[in-house]
Amino acid sequence: MSRLFSLTAFIFLQLLIFGQTYSGLWKGSYYANGTSPEEGKIIYLEIKEEKTGEVQGRIRNEVYNTDEYALKQIKGQSKTNQSGALTLSETVVFKKSAGSRTNWCRLQMELDYNPETGYLKGTY
Repeated sequence: MSRLFSLTAFIFLQLLIFGQTYSGLWKGSYYANGTSPEEGKIIYLEIKEEKTGEVQGRIRNEVYNTDEYALKQIKGQSKTNQSGALTLSETVVFKKSAGSRTNWCRLQMELDYNPETGYLKGTY
């Protein structure tokens, strides 16, 4: 079952001379198809994209309407000069809320940027 992943541009998105870059801060949520955002997780994503297309950064996942969170490192690859896809993998959980009962999985994501909405949307 495909899951919906949607991020909203939060602070800024930079444009390079030769095209789109994903570098910046993003905020949004991810949740399974057929469910509401309240049943998913809130996400804050900091992306640093190199000219080679390599992507690194950090991600913060939060359980909606609770104090539970996890901070993770991300790595990936941008294909802005081809399909526009962004592939990310969460690699390490380096901090989480004290007493967290949530099982924090390391996700793999395939995202596309929609220039009309300013959103990243894809699957995880």
